[in-house]
Amino acid sequence: MPLHQVGMVQGAQNAGFLLETLQPFTIGGKRFRKNFDCDDAFQPSVASAIHLAHSARPYHGNDLVRAYAGSRGQRHLLIATLSQRPLILPRIRRIPHPFEPHKLGAHRCAGAPGSLCFWANLGRTQSTQSFNSSPRNSLFFTSLYTESVVQLALWILAAILFAQTSPPQVRPGVIVPNQTCAAKPDQSYALYLPSHYSPNQLWPIVYVFDPDGRGNLPVELMKDAAERYGYIVVGSNNSKNGSWKIEGEAAQAMWDDTHARLAIDNRRVYFAGFSGGARVASILAQRCQCAAGVLLDGAGFGGTPPSRDNAFAVFAVVGTYDFNYPELSKLDKELDQAGLPHFLRHFDGPHEWAPKNVIDEAFAWFQLIAMKQNRLARDNSFIAAQKSEAIARAKALEQSGQMYEAWREYRQDAATFDGLTDTAALQQAAASLAKQKAVREGAKREAQEAQEQNQLTAEIYSGLMAMRGNHTGSSEVLEPPQQNSQPSGTAQERSGLGTSPDHLPNSADLFHQVEQQIVDLRQRAASEKKEDKVRVYRRALAGVFIAAGEFGDESVTAKNYALAKDYYLLATDAQPDSAGALVGLAATQALSGDRKGALETLRRAKEKSKDSAEFSTWLNGEPAFAKLREDPQFRALASSP
Repeated sequence: MPLHQVGMVQGAQNAGFLLETLQPFTIGGKRFRKNFDCDDAFQPSVASAIHLAHSARPYHGNDLVRAYAGSRGQRHLLIATLSQRPLILPRIRRIPHPFEPHKLGAHRCAGAPGSLCFWANLGRTQSTQSFNSSPRNSLFFTSLYTESVVQLALWILAAILFAQTSPPQVRPGVIVPNQTCAAKPDQSYALYLPSHYSPNQLWPIVYVFDPDGRGNLPVELMKDAAERYGYIVVGSNNSKNGSWKIEGEAAQAMWDDTHARLAIDNRRVYFAGFSGGARVASILAQRCQCAAGVLLDGAGFGGTPPSRDNAFAVFAVVGTYDFNYPELSKLDKELDQAGLPHFLRHFDGPHEWAPKNVIDEAFAWFQLIAMKQNRLARDNSFIAAQKSEAIARAKALEQSGQMYEAWREYRQDAATFDGLTDTAALQQAAASLAKQKAVREGAKREAQEAQEQNQLTAEIYSGLMAMRGNHTGSSEVLEPPQQNSQPSGTAQERSGLGTSPDHLPNSADLFHQVEQQIVDLRQRAASEKKEDKVRVYRRALAGVFIAAGEFGDESVTAKNYALAKDYYLLATDAQPDSAGALVGLAATQALSGDRKGALETLRRAKEKSKDSAEFSTWLNGEPAFAKLREDPQFRALASSP
């Protein structure tokens, strides 16, 4: 957009205004259509922009799209929306913001790099007044500035400087692994734009959070679905399990930068995440009240349980060997009771990101829900194709003898397509299967497996928690991870914290006691032959592994390296082949001065690593090994393959 169009309309008297909005809006009890010509009702003396007091709901950026100023036939673009990068000027009216209320200033406009959005009157006007010569002229214009033309010049200068820093355009159709946030250079995200992306239209967007800050990983998984269905996908490189402050800042920076850079449809904003990242996604959706849906992979809600106040759809995904399998099953029932659009998909795997075919199904499901909610134009051929695929999946389960799973599939499909197409056959199939004994037993089996998993891990979780209170290696108080892979409160609920510290074993005895319990659990899992028992053992062991690792991370943050070392050792007891647990152990050994132990553990970690190049990159950049960098053994380990 040419710079001369940005807030620099000179003071022709009797100038008219044309408002273009995404949807009809209501002000002062009156409803206006999308295109509204104010004619000559407002007369700026120097230059003016409109603050549109949107009374229907909080301002989310794209309510007001454009306002033109000038005489009929010769209008110049004066204001538009949307970006979240603030231009701080005195006496700007506060505007509600999805994550951080009371952002102030003028913002760059979506789909128009180099343009600027104003919400204030720039010129000298009379006091606040409304113009009611006709119903269509009933707008309120608020006088915020009465200063001289000198202040207007400062505004224009600031606009020029602001526009000159417009973010560079991103190439569609390729993944950008590290897109730096313009206003927060320490924050970055992986980005994928569909190959047919154009700033001339608005696009749905998915904000993705990985528990280890691997933004590129989920974006790569989602790229094909994003291309097929026309979504922007961005994955934070900074948000990681741990402090909400870090996660919230990463989400804010990513939101601001994408809204400054891209043409985003704010009616179709989605959040997604895996494990602790799923909890971040759910919290953001609940807090911002701006989400159309969330994709929760391997974990449920991180804050308040779902309720009817959560006006967003939920597609949940969990592996059959995931320790959070019981949690997602429980969440599915809660969402059903709350009356929210929801779907639960199982896949054959452990606690990990879902495969691409499941991601594709999630995106397609969001398309269907968007059509039901009039966020997206209805496509009957797409609906018919998706219904056929859904019926085929349900029938395959039924034919393989998985009656409980088939019943759940038919039931979910009936709810999904209700209001889009005829669902009588789906409802009939679900009702017929519900009468079968295998379906009733399936529900009981699922509940029993959850109970058995809890029994297997309760004493181990109790020991892990007791280690935190019994260790004297640091005077700092350890707080539980704020956003982690385990359900909120899990460890405390199972820990028996009422035990007096005076009755706890000493640190060494407690460690060996917990270690033996973990080793016993691992051996039982390895020797079990029955599939239903194997599922329970593998879920339990994975949960113990994750809990020990997260307590280790927490201890490192508190600089209690001796306790962190114990936790990482227990994590390796649960999963001896885990390179992740070994690198955590090596880092704590190095930080506590155990050079020989750190080098030996690094050697084992490199052997277990699936990606030698990635391992070398991590090792060369990890600050914990600063004192080892000149060691020949370390150099050999850090060298690229």
